[in-house]
Amino acid sequence: MFLIIIRRIHLVSLSLSSAALKVTASLVTQLIPNQTPFALAPVYKV
Repeated sequence: MFLIIIRRIHLVSLSLSSAALKVTASLVTQLIPNQTPFALAPVYKV
């Protein structure tokens, strides 16, 4: 039972971290001037 709980917590933390990465990437692309996001877009799109 403890292993199942640990796995669920691990999956939730992974999904939260990926969502946080996407949010920060979108914020960075919005804050950076209009020329650079096109160069950085393939890096940030996960």
